[in-house]
Amino acid sequence: MNQGPIGGRTAGRVSLTLCLVLPGDERAQRAVIAFWAVRVKVARADYNAAEVRLRQVVADHRQWPIAEPDGSALLYAARVEEQNARNEYLKVFGIFRHLLLGAENPV
Repeated sequence: MNQGPIGGRTAGRVSLTLCLVLPGDERAQRAVIAFWAVRVKVARADYNAAEVRLRQVVADHRQWPIAEPDGSALLYAARVEEQNARNEYLKVFGIFRHLLLGAENPV
C-alpha cells in the first residue's frame, strides 16, 4: 500500500487522495476500507450538523425576521453550507461504496 497521505485535512478542506492497492492484498484493502468508513462517518456528522444549523437559521428567521440584506444572506450562507456538506458526504460515500463493491475506479 502506498504510504503517502490519504485523505487528510488540509487548510479546512479535505484531500481526496486515493492510494493504490494491489489486487489480492487483503490487509491493505481492509485498511483502505476502514479509512473510508471513518471518512463516511465524519462526512455524515458534518452534514447532520450543517442540516441542524440550517433548520435553526430558518426557524430563527421565521420567529424574528431580519431585514432583507442580512436575513437573506444568513439563509443563503446556511443553505450553501448544508449543500456543500451534503455534496461532500455523497462524494465520500460513493468512493466508499465503490471500494466495498470492488469497482476498479472508485471515482
